[in-house]
Amino acid sequence: MTGMDSVARTNNVGPSDGGTMAFDIDADCLAAGTRILTPDGDVPVETLTAGDEVLILRGNSDAVASVIWAGRRRIDLSRHPRPERVMPVRIQAGALGPGLPEHDLLLSPDHRLFIDGHLIEARTLVNGATIIQDDSFRQMTYHHIELERHDIILAEGVPVETYLDCGNRHMFEGAAALALHADFAPAAHRSTARKIAAPKAGCAARAPGGPVIQAARQRLLDRALSLGFAVTDDTDLRVKAGAETLAPRPDSSPALLRFDLGQPCREIALLSSVGVPAHTGADPHDRRRLGVAVTALRLLTGAGPVEITLDDPAHRGFHDPEGAHRWTNGSARVALPLYTGQAVLEVHVLGQVARWVMARNPATITA
Repeated sequence: MTGMDSVARTNNVGPSDGGTMAFDIDADCLAAGTRILTPDGDVPVETLTAGDEVLILRGNSDAVASVIWAGRRRIDLSRHPRPERVMPVRIQAGALGPGLPEHDLLLSPDHRLFIDGHLIEARTLVNGATIIQDDSFRQMTYHHIELERHDIILAEGVPVETYLDCGNRHMFEGAAALALHADFAPAAHRSTARKIAAPKAGCAARAPGGPVIQAARQRLLDRALSLGFAVTDDTDLRVKAGAETLAPRPDSSPALLRFDLGQPCREIALLSSVGVPAHTGADPHDRRRLGVAVTALRLLTGAGPVEITLDDPAHRGFHDPEGAHRWTNGSARVALPLYTGQAVLEVHVLGQVARWVMARNPATITA
């Protein structure tokens, strides 16, 4: 995010209002290998132990604080019942601004970054381009450090929070009763949701949503565009009938796509690229995987046209209706009525979801 370094060093970081805050029972961690800034330079987080010193951001200058506890947890993502709750968020080098982070930063979805004077969860910043939830890992080892007070440290040059003890040490190894499956999601997403009062105040206010998060996300989107990523909403719908994948007929239009079906079939698939609305917009809430918005389906046979209702329960891969259209999931199955001979399938579309075009290799993002 352009200007993130100056934001980190000029916003005051102090105890939040009220002295005591309600916190979800969660855990937020940094991946092994993450470099933390200390008075002696950057060191891997896994090497820090009680008594080691780290640089913190306090007021308008850097200060030093001692580590009082270091937590570690190794997670087998392939066996976790809800891997998306602990799957690491990867903030690619340069995603936040020039040299920020200095190297790719991997952290748990609920770990918070200090942005615009607020603590914002990493999962909230995911945009599918420069910040992704990385599903390439089968195992992850997470680490966290606790200081005398909840504070802000620099991880790969990015301001992030330290550990705040809110009753979740059982998520880390060495606890008397280790939780079977680490769960870093907010308690509000769990069936056994409950909140407790944290014994220590947080160092900054959390940003639950609204203008602060939207402004931060918009700057991230602008940054991604400046790095060469692009957004498209071009329609690339294809139809799969049996073993054959069909392109639209030449007489198709953007709103009406026609496909020549050969031998009669009972089902076809509507194939398209998919996108996530939250990845290309400032609002982080709509994280559905969407393909094409279909308004009508019609089969032209030798016996005449046959309307195919969108709400047929035999269809699969459609989202719930929204007014006069239904979104596909990128691979929707459509049940066809019985017919003989050749036929033409008409697909009326409202449009296709906006999505990123990776115009350059994300690994090259360092500017």
